[in-house]
Amino acid sequence: MYNKFLLSLLLVVTSPALFAQEIKTKEDSLKKNDKWDVNDPYSDDWNIKEIQLDTDEGTWMNLDVSPDGKTIVFDLLGDIYKIPVSGGKATALRSGMAYEVQPRFSPDGSKISFTSDA
Repeated sequence: MYNKFLLSLLLVVTSPALFAQEIKTKEDSLKKNDKWDVNDPYSDDWNIKEIQLDTDEGTWMNLDVSPDGKTIVFDLLGDIYKIPVSGGKATALRSGMAYEVQPRFSPDGSKISFTSDA
């Protein structure tokens, strides 16, 4: 019984010290990388994997048709694409870590505006 009490007391006494060390390590990491960039948010020690995604449909998408009626611009998963109205393969206009949505053609069709967190 006495051994269980000592073991419990030891765990109670050392647990806050272990927790404090973990917090200190995270704070040190934040100080080291104090200039966060939405396009490069990962530290070197994260295990990040990229995947290739091919799809022919999407949901909750925003789109706009160019004033000349030849091009559609749309968002999908936070990236901006364009595609001919007649169909074909979409071309990425904006991609990466920044979340970009709601593309709209200017009245003359020469520019595209969109919302971004970059």
